[in-house]
Amino acid sequence: MAEPNKEKIKEILASNLDPAEKLRLIVEEQRLVDKENIREAVAMLTPEEREELDRRARAGEVVVLGGTGGKSLEAQIHLAEGRSKGGKHRASQLGREGYQEMGKKGGLSSTGSESPEE
Repeated sequence: MAEPNKEKIKEILASNLDPAEKLRLIVEEQRLVDKENIREAVAMLTPEEREELDRRARAGEVVVLGGTGGKSLEAQIHLAEGRSKGGKHRASQLGREGYQEMGKKGGLSSTGSESPEE
């Protein structure tokens, strides 16, 4: 896999963007390498930015992609990591063929049949 663009990450960190937007952009850049870099991305933010994200999370805002339902920054990170790992686990269990078989419409086969085979 490709390495994340460190210069781009430095530019993001040095910008005057909203901390939640910074976090989203850093995670997006790192996602090219691994989907479980949320904690690492949060560590790149300043303590003040982390405190602001935690305050906003405690107020009910989703500040971490995949962290819906978390009542703090740490909780949202934990939820997002678990969802990423859960998806990977299901994918490894089903394999490519299993995902194709499930399709995108309620578990119906992607082979064109209208009803699941019994």
